[in-house]
Amino acid sequence: MANTNRTISLTKKAIDGLPSHDPAGTQATATEYSTGEPGLHICVNMRGNKRWLFRYRLYGRKKAVAIGPYPAIEPPLAKQMANEMQRNLALGEPVVSPRAQQKQQKAFGEFAREYLEHAKQTKKSWKDDYNKLTNQIIPKWGEVPLTCLTPKEIQGYLNQVKARTSGTNANRHYAVLNVLYNLAVKWGEIDPGKNPMPGVSKFRDNPGRTRYLSMEECKRFLAALEEVPGQLAACALRLLLFTGCRAGEVLKSKWEDVSMEGRTMLLPETKNGKSRVVHLNPLSLAEIEKLKAFRQPNNPYLFPGSSEDKPLGTVRKTFEHALKLAGLEGTDVVIHTLRHTHASLLANLGESLETIKVSLGHSSVKMTERYAHISGSKTRDASDHLAEQLKVVMNQ
Repeated sequence: MANTNRTISLTKKAIDGLPSHDPAGTQATATEYSTGEPGLHICVNMRGNKRWLFRYRLYGRKKAVAIGPYPAIEPPLAKQMANEMQRNLALGEPVVSPRAQQKQQKAFGEFAREYLEHAKQTKKSWKDDYNKLTNQIIPKWGEVPLTCLTPKEIQGYLNQVKARTSGTNANRHYAVLNVLYNLAVKWGEIDPGKNPMPGVSKFRDNPGRTRYLSMEECKRFLAALEEVPGQLAACALRLLLFTGCRAGEVLKSKWEDVSMEGRTMLLPETKNGKSRVVHLNPLSLAEIEKLKAFRQPNNPYLFPGSSEDKPLGTVRKTFEHALKLAGLEGTDVVIHTLRHTHASLLANLGESLETIKVSLGHSSVKMTERYAHISGSKTRDASDHLAEQLKVVMNQ
């Protein structure tokens, strides 16, 4: 394969348009094109397969190093790799192929798997990282050396995730990549200057979901819960509304964490990793009294599952059944709406943002500011007055 004077633009469109090699031409095995970038060439064989090549001179002799296949290595990455080889050449360092480099430097996929093993031991939400990496990110960049991903490529990937799903979801992918690369720096796998993430931008988060039930919708939903067949799950759903707790917090609660005399329930581990105490209003206490009928001798949970040592796994089926009976099916009401409804009722009662923050277990009042437009100053005991308001609805 001889060098040629043919030059093309270093763009995906130009490279995709290159014809297959013509064996009747002067070149025996492939047609080679210069990209205009120093040393960077692309070769096309008879089947139309394309691969990158870096050409240079050393001590007056022509040399070439294979970079890798296209489109697995896209133009921006090929340019970066060629520039790195030019830099090594200028500094008198060896110019080696990416395959040879990989013997010294981990590929993205290899380090990502090491990161996941670490995350299993240190991160509560490691399964979310596992799903993003194994299902989407590793298949895309698994063979690429850690230092060869550019900010532009990562930003482009995040832009695609945002277009396909949402900015919030794209930011979660950003967070995984950011933690992964910071760990690579910390463990000495890459130099700090090789971390591409400082050049990548996050998206503005959309405001959190603030849908809450009106009093009329509350009335219909609570009435529907009396009719559904799964009354254990129905108790859980009522308790979510009466306490403002998250579903996972309630379902994992144990009898030993409840004090009927003190009217409290301890949540040993919440979303932010801290324990907190929930005040149980009269409606909440009544629901827990009902749970005594479902209590199992060898199961410690308020909401026992099918196994002796497991809690009830989900209340979604019962929730969806209740929505249908209440005429709320097909709306934007989700289980977390019950938590927002609890907070909005407190705000309507005139409770302060600080009181609502404590009631919901928010780590910062900033999380509670979504209720500012319906909140005033604290005038009464928050949880008990909420129960009184809901009692009126339930008895109408």
